[in-house]
Amino acid sequence: MKYISSLGRLVLVGGFIWATLGAVGCGSKSDPKVQEVKFVNAQIRSFSMSSEKDAELSKVFFSIENFADTGKIENKKPLAYGKKMEKIKLSVGTASTGTKIYVALGNGAYEEWKAEKVYDFPEELHELKVKVSIGDDRDKIEYAYNVKLNKYKFDPETIVWADPVTTVGDRPRLEQDAYAYAMKRVDDVWVVEATAGENRYYTYQDGVFTRDMGYSGLPTGATIRHIEEYDRKPYALASNGYVYRLLGKVWQRIEAIGSVEGLLGVLPPRLSAEEPDLALLVKGDDGELRFAVYSQGRVKVSSLAVPKDFPRDNYRAFSGVKKYIGGYLYLVALEDQAIISRVQRSVWYTTNGLDWSRIYTNSDAGTVHSASIFKTDDLIYIFEASPSVGLRIWTSDNMGRTWRENGPIAKPRDFASFANRRVLAWEHAVNHNIALLGSVDTPVGSPASLWIGAPKKDEY
Repeated sequence: MKYISSLGRLVLVGGFIWATLGAVGCGSKSDPKVQEVKFVNAQIRSFSMSSEKDAELSKVFFSIENFADTGKIENKKPLAYGKKMEKIKLSVGTASTGTKIYVALGNGAYEEWKAEKVYDFPEELHELKVKVSIGDDRDKIEYAYNVKLNKYKFDPETIVWADPVTTVGDRPRLEQDAYAYAMKRVDDVWVVEATAGENRYYTYQDGVFTRDMGYSGLPTGATIRHIEEYDRKPYALASNGYVYRLLGKVWQRIEAIGSVEGLLGVLPPRLSAEEPDLALLVKGDDGELRFAVYSQGRVKVSSLAVPKDFPRDNYRAFSGVKKYIGGYLYLVALEDQAIISRVQRSVWYTTNGLDWSRIYTNSDAGTVHSASIFKTDDLIYIFEASPSVGLRIWTSDNMGRTWRENGPIAKPRDFASFANRRVLAWEHAVNHNIALLGSVDTPVGSPASLWIGAPKKDEY
């Protein structure tokens, strides 16, 4: 029997037999000659791993790609950092019967695979080779796969921080009681610091701060109390109780909105041509705080009382859109309950700005000197300067439903020195590094230091 396998973009699937008959004539040299040809498929259809010591391993999905020369198998979602690969069994499903499977660990020699065979993978192993063989030594078809084991190289909390540098150029001073905000833009970061009747603006790029001048629209003496943004468009609540949106370098007051106690976030519109809604805190006719929403030129006030522990400051809102729900907000907050020496962290959720649901609350002992909250693609960070322990870092990878405090591998070496610093953190405009600006509460003109950290959570 002649085996033929065609390896183009995909290994040929299926098989058939064909015969060619010569001239008739019994017993003569012209008797029919039958040449049997069978097309075979040397393709692996399924691949998985299991371990009696790790039930989760069997849930890891391996993708299979077939190319002209060598196939490729890999797990797109990396294995956990430090995962022990012991007592491993391989499950290999092929497209044809009568195949033999051979496995080589790393650069080792091929050995025939059996379903019951158990392997112990060395910690440094990142690649296997699997070969499918059909036929005998005289007429054999073989096709090999490189199996890539993606494993995290670092504990996902790891951030590698460069030594701090004194920042170049006129920069935020992070004074006591000042409000500071940083917004990532396409090519740079826009930074605002508001204090003592003055609003100062900066751009930050490649380690250099530049004073950004020429802003107008806010009345004399009105300072920015809070900023929320949508699609890189800032909205600000000023100390005069009015809300403004920034167009170019001009703050334009939203006339329909009266006295406001809090700007809670910007709800994205359903249609790109529409203006977003604004979630607000206002005082009702009875003087009590109420939730409100500004939408389509009107303000609607909820009749529901605002919970006593709903955050009034030290918060940041993160928005998104769901297909059947529309815009939504997650509000991540930190409240320093200094009177009882407790720190409370909470996360709230709304789809309309009028009804808010608490989805997380946590408190622990201690106080916070300052804090900065920001979000990367998949993580929300809280950087806290604690008088008792220095810098603390909290992260959530599920929009605030759960949180974990990161260990020393996430912090600069001198993290204890942050005990009395004002901090402001943000993500770099052109990569996923983290910038952390820190300044002590000393007179104006004291130098600020800038730490640049490289998260290692995505390296494998």
